[in-house]
Amino acid sequence: MTRIPHHAYVWTGKRMQIASMMAIAVSATACQGTIHDRWAQESDSVAVWSPRLEHMLIDLHGSIPGEDADRTREELLASDISVVPANLADGSAMGSVQRIVLYIGGNTLPMNTAYCQAAPTLRSVEIPKGRIMLAAALCDGPRLVVTARQELRASSFWKVNIGHTINEIKNRLIFALSMSPSQIPKEGTGYS
Repeated sequence: MTRIPHHAYVWTGKRMQIASMMAIAVSATACQGTIHDRWAQESDSVAVWSPRLEHMLIDLHGSIPGEDADRTREELLASDISVVPANLADGSAMGSVQRIVLYIGGNTLPMNTAYCQAAPTLRSVEIPKGRIMLAAALCDGPRLVVTARQELRASSFWKVNIGHTINEIKNRLIFALSMSPSQIPKEGTGYS
């Protein structure tokens, strides 16, 4: 019989506590959405990515409703969000950089694994009336880690709140990581 030491239970308990807090935060945002974690690897833990996300570059696609991409970049920068400069935003220079690829508004997204590619193949998605799409992917260079998408009520999407909204989508990415089967301790990995 394999015994799992006490610290493994503590880690699992902390993971469950984080996941519970994230679920509550996500459900309180008046949005609907999805997360996908099937690309996460064992090394893609919350402990690794969470501190990186705070100041990670955002590769912006789309714009805040009623604004153009340049003005959206300015709003993000004013909210202390690091955005890829417009002259690098074509994607070719971003291929090896850890970043969040962010789509605001519109109704097109990259095909699942194409988020982190320089020229992703796009697909149309249906957005409910009165909602604004916000979709993000965590990219480790060209490798997709997790994605999160939500449709916010148009009335709750204010440009003055964009920093808070971006932090919510970052929290959804961390939540996706915490729920990934790759993060569950495996039997026989040194615990005895």
